Amino acid sequence: MARSVYVDDVFVGVDTVKEAKEYYHVSKGIFAGAQMNLCKYVSNSPEANRYFTEQEKTEPETAKQRLLGIDWNIDSDVLVYSLPKPKPGLLTMRKVLKTIASCYDPQGMLTSAEPRIRHATFTR
Repeated sequence: MARSVYVDDVFVGVDTVKEAKEYYHVSKGIFAGAQMNLCKYVSNSPEANRYFTEQEKTEPETAKQRLLGIDWNIDSDVLVYSLPKPKPGLLTMRKVLKTIASCYDPQGMLTSAEPRIRHATFTR
């Protein structure tokens, strides 16, 4: 769990609803020991979300969530990056790479495409 904490959020993936329920109780206990209330549990599983809502006695979460500053649709389980629109004019490799580099990308999903873009451009 220690490697899954980012400022005030904990991000963990589990494979089953049963594991999600177990993790819920274990994580609540660990944080309670530090006198902290871990809350706002969200999953891509409707069953797990119903369980979290019942346990926390809160309203269901909306489909659009934020995960490390990136939009996450929990219904479709898709991360959505909002890319800036390039400025009008000639689209150059420099502008493309600058646009990619300006995006908040903590998992490196966008920057992993950069070497392929460079390779495709310079081999033509």
